[in-house]
Amino acid sequence: MFAAALTAIIILIIIFGSVITIVWLGTRYAAAKKGFVFGGSRQELKVVHQTMEQMQQDIEEIKSTLADLVIELHDRR
Repeated sequence: MFAAALTAIIILIIIFGSVITIVWLGTRYAAAKKGFVFGGSRQELKVVHQTMEQMQQDIEEIKSTLADLVIELHDRR
């Protein structure tokens, strides 16, 4: 009884793994056929991260400038 259940589970795992492999290969093939460049998105993501870091630095500079301006305007009163 236990051996039959174990065999059934192993067969289901093999079938499930085969289906996932076939879907993955099909998806990869279709993407390659459409001209998708694997690894290209990593490069784009790196550029986006660099841009975001630069924007964060710019925002910090703007905050600092505004804080100085507020202090200066407050002192003029």
